[in-house]
Amino acid sequence: MLLPEIEALAALARSSSSSAATCSQQPTRLSSEDQAVAASHENNYAMATISHRDATTKLGSNRLNSATTIRRNLTEAEKEVQRLRRILANRESARQTVPRRRAMHTELTRQVVDLSAENENLKKMIQELGF
Repeated sequence: MLLPEIEALAALARSSSSSAATCSQQPTRLSSEDQAVAASHENNYAMATISHRDATTKLGSNRLNSATTIRRNLTEAEKEVQRLRRILANRESARQTVPRRRAMHTELTRQVVDLSAENENLKKMIQELGF
C-alpha cells in the first residue's frame, strides 16, 4: 500500500527529533526491525478498521440517531499510522497545488493581455467616433 512512504516518513520523524544538524542528511533506509514494526502498525490499523466496520454494520438500525458514532480509543500505533497518512495526504495536496496555481497564473496573465488589447481597441473606436 503506502508502506515505503510511511517508512520514509517514520525515518524523517526520527531524524528531525534528534537535531537540526541531522536534518540536512539524506534519509537512511530503515532497519529490518523498523520495517517489521511499520508492517505491524499497518496490520494493526487494517485489523482495527475491519473491526470498526464490522461493529458499525452489526449495529444497523439499533443506533439512536445518525449523529451517534462509535468512538474507540486508538492505540499509539494506530495514531501514528493515521498521522503518517495525514502527512502523506497533505504533501500530495501541496504537490497538486503548485501546478494548479501555475496554470491559474498563466490563465490570468493571458486574460490581462486580451483585456488590455480589447481596452486599447475600444479607446481607439471612441476616439474615431468623436465621443
